[in-house]
Parts: sequence; C-alpha cells; structure tokens
Amino acid sequence: SAQASSKAILRAAGALPCETALTARLQILRHMNTMKTMLLEL
Repeated sequence: SAQASSKAILRAAGALPCETALTARLQILRHMNTMKTMLLEL
C-alpha cells in the first residue's frame, strides 16, 4: 500500500545522514502536496 511504502521511505530516511534524510523528507512532502493538488483537480 502507499502508506506502507511511505513509512518504509521515512524509516530509510531516518537511517541516512541528516542532510540526505531532510532532502528525502522534503521530496516526500512535495510528492504528497502534488497528490493533494491532483485530487483537488479531479
């Protein structure tokens, strides 16, 4: 499921160095915002 994969990504991001983790989290947030925008446009 999408929730499980995002949790796995967050878990992986937590295991990475801080800078990389922050970048990954920003990418996830950006992706989530894109998904919300797409849903609103439907």
